[in-house]
Amino acid sequence: MPTEQPHRDIFFYIGPRLSWLPTYNLDQLLEKAFRESPFSSNMMEAGYAQSEMLNEYRAIVEISSAFNRVHHKNSLYEAVNRSQSEIDEALRSNDSDNYPSYSRLLDLLIQRGVLVRREPATD
Repeated sequence: MPTEQPHRDIFFYIGPRLSWLPTYNLDQLLEKAFRESPFSSNMMEAGYAQSEMLNEYRAIVEISSAFNRVHHKNSLYEAVNRSQSEIDEALRSNDSDNYPSYSRLLDLLIQRGVLVRREPATD
């Protein structure tokens, strides 16, 4: 398992952080991915864990982008319901899991109607 955790500073690269977006333990999620890997070889196990971490990074970017007032034309989601109660309920549901994650939070925000998929940009 890698010893460096470059993901700790991801918010530095994607712009202002949403005040309500919690900091989840990505190291714990990475360890879980290694434990739950369906593969037997170390190389395949590492690939699986990397894929899981990329899903987390993607979810962080998608959530942050969706709530950004100035949407990038390639954003996949848009925040159409900024109700703090809906966001709080999604956060509570996600936090009830032993391993809360950004990808699960993204799914919950979509299910609760807070985020919707954007139409593809046309140039």
